[in-house]
Amino acid sequence: MCGLFGFSDPNHTLTRKQANRLTRCLAEASAVRGTDATGIAYVSTDGALRIYKRPRAAGLMQFSLPAKTTAVMGHVRMATQGKASHNENNHPFPGHLKGNSFALAHNGVIANDSMLALQQHLPATKVETDSYVAVQLLERGGKLDFNALAEMAEQLEGTFSFTVLDSNNTLFFMRGNNPLCIARFAGSGLICYASTREILLKALYLASFLSGTCDVIPIEEGEILSLNAAGKMKRSTFDTAKLNRPHFVPSFFSVPYGYRGWFSDCEKKGVGNDALAPLLEISHIMGYTEDEIFCLLDAGFCEEEIEEMLLHPSQMQTALAECFDCGYYF
Repeated sequence: MCGLFGFSDPNHTLTRKQANRLTRCLAEASAVRGTDATGIAYVSTDGALRIYKRPRAAGLMQFSLPAKTTAVMGHVRMATQGKASHNENNHPFPGHLKGNSFALAHNGVIANDSMLALQQHLPATKVETDSYVAVQLLERGGKLDFNALAEMAEQLEGTFSFTVLDSNNTLFFMRGNNPLCIARFAGSGLICYASTREILLKALYLASFLSGTCDVIPIEEGEILSLNAAGKMKRSTFDTAKLNRPHFVPSFFSVPYGYRGWFSDCEKKGVGNDALAPLLEISHIMGYTEDEIFCLLDAGFCEEEIEEMLLHPSQMQTALAECFDCGYYF
């Protein structure tokens, strides 16, 4: 129930004005997944990692990046734990290691954060969100590399995808059981990402100055992808055994378009769409139409997220309103 977004521009093909506009377009398109808070992280010209976040919707944010910014890592939040009005609860979160610093953003829900804090004797913190335990585990490990990220992820129970940006302008992507879509522009080396393909396409459409073809960079569940300041990409993996699974249907996030298209294909093959029947039935009982549920699915919300929002009507209404504003609701 949050959104990840950002870009990497290792060849500095974007002007400062374009970088700021691209950040805004990515943030505003991602607002369908959360309007309680918005934040970004980037490395400034003096080499320091900067985090700018506020408890407000993306459309109310003003971004001012330094010239030749190499990478931006962003997050939009729908608060589930910890008040967004307390800015320390919002993403990205800062982390500190010997000789390095980093920022972390999370989409999902960590179920065993309190247990890990007790078991690992993690220090007390003012941050009230479940996501922050990932920062503390990385700090406890003392490193930021594939092994450290895998060790952190394999201790977590729940749902997640993470992005991490360090002070060396290395951007890490960790795909758990929540969506993540990454695309690269041919020739320029520019890489843009968002939580879902639909959000990313909308952002790139809004950023009308971008030209040329772009290809999706695949990242599967259990994969870690790193992208350094020079644009060099590496991959690794982690064990996903502790991740929660959807209650109603298997993950369809590898499908390259919305649920309506997927169901049309299934019907042609005689598969049908009975898998969603329990969720649709419960939603109907609680006063929501099939179109409203399909609109959320098309916007990138998974079944678990919709289930949880059904228990929190204000969150459900906010998500549907954002879907309408972003053109998913028709």
